[in-house]
Amino acid sequence: MGAKPFTIKIGKSTFGIKLPMVPTANLGLPSKVGRVAAGNKSKKHVVILNSHSLSDYQRCPKRYEFNNLIQIEPASRRNVFTIGAYWGKMLEIYYRAKSNKASTAVLGKLVHRMSKCAANNETFDDDQKKLLIAQDLLSTRIILYHKRYQSETQDVLGVEVGFSIILFEDAKHLFIYEGRPDRIIRMPDPFNPREKVICIIDDKTRGQDKDLIDFNNQINGYLVAANTNWFMYNYMGKQQDVKKAFDRQLVYRGNAELERWKERTIKWYRRLLNDRLNGEFLESMQCPGEYSACEFLSLCSSKDKIEYDAVMNSKFKKRDTERRSW
Repeated sequence: MGAKPFTIKIGKSTFGIKLPMVPTANLGLPSKVGRVAAGNKSKKHVVILNSHSLSDYQRCPKRYEFNNLIQIEPASRRNVFTIGAYWGKMLEIYYRAKSNKASTAVLGKLVHRMSKCAANNETFDDDQKKLLIAQDLLSTRIILYHKRYQSETQDVLGVEVGFSIILFEDAKHLFIYEGRPDRIIRMPDPFNPREKVICIIDDKTRGQDKDLIDFNNQINGYLVAANTNWFMYNYMGKQQDVKKAFDRQLVYRGNAELERWKERTIKWYRRLLNDRLNGEFLESMQCPGEYSACEFLSLCSSKDKIEYDAVMNSKFKKRDTERRSW
């Protein structure tokens, strides 16, 4: 396939590069299953989830309702780049250029341009000290990353490739799972280096050592969709210690494990659909979030509808975009 010009914004800077036209079908991933939720002429019960919305429901059904059905967020939330989101966007640009066979010289120029952009970005945090830490961290890390990995010969098949798969379908139900992996590569099989396997890569920032493997919707869902067993976390450490700047964690999930995830996830879809049909999403009564108190706690703790409406109107706003993977 040919290449087309592509422009992407990161902060206030615009990068223009050429991207290869790679159809989803060539990557072994299923094509998108239409926008069935908007025009469901078959009258099936359609449930569309990704790792975030599925995890929302598993953590707290009410949180799922606020995030994905009512689609609200705190009014005070600013549309800014977090360190993780900014880092992910830089690596997206970097690997799009690499997949288009950019020369080492071009990659070097691109990296230094992104470094300068990160150093001047003022949207990371309102706190000046935290802002300076983020600017320094990201501007130096992207240069270190390029130095460490510029010579690796990954066969990059796709960058930010969206997919939708049908987990289950019968006469009355259509359960769809979506996602958008950061990268898809072909690499030597760790069990048999003479053979090649597909590996899904997800870029993460890592503030502390934390095992994210067990019961992970993202890992299992990506592997089921791509029909592969290999997954890799590509970590960028937030610690100032340069020795902990980067780490990679290769994960193998057997077919039996993936099938078990699929079977259990279909059961979660059925529970969610039942809540949707009954019009009732219960609070979990376990309100602490992953890193802090749940942002919807003030709504759930409202004493009556008058207080609920007042909190909703004063502290929350409608989200600008739908929470879909692609």
